[in-house]
Amino acid sequence: MIYLILSVLCYLATSVTMKLAAVRGLDAIEVNLSLRVSGTILTIVLLLITTASLTQPQLPQATALGVFSGICTFLSGYYSLRALDFGPLNTTWSVLRMATVIPVLASILVWGELRSATEPHEIVTKLAGVACLLAALTLLGRGQHE
Repeated sequence: MIYLILSVLCYLATSVTMKLAAVRGLDAIEVNLSLRVSGTILTIVLLLITTASLTQPQLPQATALGVFSGICTFLSGYYSLRALDFGPLNTTWSVLRMATVIPVLASILVWGELRSATEPHEIVTKLAGVACLLAALTLLGRGQHE
């Protein structure tokens, strides 16, 4: 539970700092590069500390996935900073988090997370969570005119 709380706090800090960057008119590429470079340096330091040997058989696959994910994360950060130029933080950040729906649905449909549920209330709770998320996203978009 502590990791979930820490994750929420870090997402909160990220959203607030990105909005501050947008309000102050900072360049989106510079802010995004600073964010990603600092994360890369931290990742390299942690990799060097925790990797006993670079002959691990999964390292090439993990590196390829990490590079792909890093590119997507960079683009996501850039586009989210651009979106903050045009909308309020609460709406913009909430819509950006819509990306949560796809992994949740994939966990249910592709990886069979519901099959591992032992109690019927677990299935109902998970499906109700997805339904509430979809309803909330729909309500966020109401009344918006382009």
